[in-house]
Amino acid sequence: YNVEILFNGNPVITLPVIASLENYKFEGSKRIENLKLWYPHDLGESYLYEVEFKLKENKEVIYSEKKKIGFRIVRVVRENDSEGESFIFEINGRKIFAKGANWIPAENILSWLKESDYDKLLKMAKESNMNMLRVWGGGLYEDPTFYNRCDELGILVWQDFMFACAEYPDHIDWFRKLANEEVRHQVMKLRHHPSIVLWCGNNENNWGFEEWDYKLKVDGKNLGNRLYLEDFPKICAQEDPSRLYWPSSPYGGSRANSSEAGDRHVWEIWSGWQDYKYYTWDTSKFVSEFGFQAAPDPKTIDFFAEDNEKDIFSPTMLNHNKQVEGPERLLRFINRHYGLISNFDSIAYLTQLNQAEAIKTGVEHWRSRKYKTAGTLYWQINDSWPVFSWASIDYFKRPKALYFYTKRFYNQLLAIAKNKDEKVIISLINDGIKTELDLEFQLWSLDGKKLMQKEYSNIKTPEDSVITVDQLNISNIDLDNSIAYLILKQNGKIIIENHELFADLRKNKLNDPQITYKKDGNNLILSCEKPALGVNVKVNGENYSQDNFFALFPSYPKVLNNVEGEISIKSTFDYL
Repeated sequence: YNVEILFNGNPVITLPVIASLENYKFEGSKRIENLKLWYPHDLGESYLYEVEFKLKENKEVIYSEKKKIGFRIVRVVRENDSEGESFIFEINGRKIFAKGANWIPAENILSWLKESDYDKLLKMAKESNMNMLRVWGGGLYEDPTFYNRCDELGILVWQDFMFACAEYPDHIDWFRKLANEEVRHQVMKLRHHPSIVLWCGNNENNWGFEEWDYKLKVDGKNLGNRLYLEDFPKICAQEDPSRLYWPSSPYGGSRANSSEAGDRHVWEIWSGWQDYKYYTWDTSKFVSEFGFQAAPDPKTIDFFAEDNEKDIFSPTMLNHNKQVEGPERLLRFINRHYGLISNFDSIAYLTQLNQAEAIKTGVEHWRSRKYKTAGTLYWQINDSWPVFSWASIDYFKRPKALYFYTKRFYNQLLAIAKNKDEKVIISLINDGIKTELDLEFQLWSLDGKKLMQKEYSNIKTPEDSVITVDQLNISNIDLDNSIAYLILKQNGKIIIENHELFADLRKNKLNDPQITYKKDGNNLILSCEKPALGVNVKVNGENYSQDNFFALFPSYPKVLNNVEGEISIKSTFDYL
């Protein structure tokens, strides 16, 4: 018996089948010149070869199998960086800042899932500029469609093994054997996917050994560590030495969830009741979980609640929020940022806006530290049922405010403005090739006065860089009553807009922005008299899909393309 291997229909090598103690195998090597490499979508082409394997007996094909396979080299750079040990993904020798989210099962009733569900969600992930998804260890090894689409779309995958938030009885021989069989099977099944860049032993169990009540030990070993620290690394080394095996998430440093090395789950904010402003204090090397809850889309709430049930503490709402004291947290944080809110529609809208502003604050802080921090995967992109949750896309695949914010804060080019030591620091983040850019910075009071304007031309932005553009003295400006507007341009064309809400909206209320619009063919042109935050455009009752929940300023009208149907426009002012 032998196996003939073909690339894109062209024979490459024929290898003999060899009998081993446990099975049959074939192995060998062949040098191929000018091999096209696979890259994540924001670094290059995600090229896949059609690789065919033909099993032959006396030159007759008795079985064949085709797979689409991409070739790439992945490593995680772990070096001293003056703050600790780095955790940087490198693809084909090029560093990449991981921008993405955690993926959970997309349905509670798995038989309901279709290929089209994966297609839509993963396409939405790519369109929001995500380049990595973490398959969470409390879910499942995903359907082949998931991995195939990630290969095709150029989305990297952090793959947990399915051991999560528990102590596992690995001191029992049959259980240990079964766990090892599971992991070996999954590694062998999935290892041909170029999108998978890391195997991870579990979710949060090692953190639990140190800081939770996971204290059971047998022969001095925590229940599960025989798997994570002894067996799984051997299996991965045997079956797939091309990728890093990482014992747990979070893991690294002096403690599992330390900020000095490895990856970290940042849950002091939200779960620990801390406000999202504290994200800017965090110095994690790679943030593999952090999140903030919000309501789903109003039409999704209509699916599971009657009008008389629309109270944040009604039994229906409590049953649709599975975090202990989740509703209490929602109220605590919107009251912290917007004042006392009791109207249900306002609560639903403001939790979405607050969630988006929270994750924006964290991501922009960590991206500005590139590569002292080398990745942000927020919790979570999707939902498995209609619910108040951390997702940016709800169960019915309706995007929340966070989804539209994600498109902006994960953009390859981004201008940010941050308040530090009575100065506004303006920075440019570039995850791509070197380029020249123009930047306009405006600072507005909430009542519509332009407090400051600066223009920067022909800014030379190095490849894969973060640069400081300016440090503005604002000691004579009431920053608590202002909002910044940043317009990044190239060749006179706007590339990306951003805003920074400096204002404390508990003390200083938003003014009516007096938003108006007009149609120009299928284009919708929006204007305002005063700054508007969280402008929500609905067409025929659904969020306009290309851009939404944006800030609008008097200096520039906003043009939305291909808008057809009944139009509704509201902003944060309408909910306060």
